[in-house]
Amino acid sequence: MFYGIHGGTEWTGGSFDPATGIVYVSSNEIPWFWAATEHREAGSGMEKGRTVYQKRCAACHGPDRTGLGVSPSLVGLANRFSDRSGMVDIIKRGRNLMPPTTGIADQEVEAVIDYLYSERMPASGNTRMVHTGMGRLLDHEGFPGSKPPWGNLVAIDANSGRIKWKVPLGEHPGMSASAQPTGTENFGGPTVTAGELVFCAGTTNHLIALSTAAPARNSGGTSCHSEATHRRPCTK
Repeated sequence: MFYGIHGGTEWTGGSFDPATGIVYVSSNEIPWFWAATEHREAGSGMEKGRTVYQKRCAACHGPDRTGLGVSPSLVGLANRFSDRSGMVDIIKRGRNLMPPTTGIADQEVEAVIDYLYSERMPASGNTRMVHTGMGRLLDHEGFPGSKPPWGNLVAIDANSGRIKWKVPLGEHPGMSASAQPTGTENFGGPTVTAGELVFCAGTTNHLIALSTAAPARNSGGTSCHSEATHRRPCTK
């Protein structure tokens, strides 16, 4: 089991206040696991699509296409999303939490779509065990398999390298009534102003969090809705 596979603090980047010497970062504290699965050697077009899927998609959507964590199942995809050109665009450009698939050839895209749109799995052939990536460790209710908070907004003294404070960032959907702030996985990043206000977006509950330089005054989040799951708040 590992932490920080989906970026930790590296995905979102940080924001630096030169007047105070404080670096503000958002962090993910979600447990992940590595996985391996049976791999069939590419032969037919369907098997080629499976090979591309295991290499490019299985880490998030599961080796059997049933989904992992917040990544949806792709079983029966043709019945839910028949727009093939739209699927090409999603694979290449990404959508919502799914990042673009970089460096994938057009032939690979067509092969993996053929595989995803078919309900028939490739016939058995020569097989070997291969690493298929990683997935979130979740409990039976779909929550991260570790003690919260699962996401934090953190202030670090750049001169000493010490953490000055950290507070939970966001509230996990389905646990808003919890007495303990849960934090959420986040992919936005903070922006700090000259007045020492810190704005941070990218949480899974789509709120922009607001904090001051003093952790006791942290507001936890505003009611401002944001669909920008992979972007930091902008200032003018």
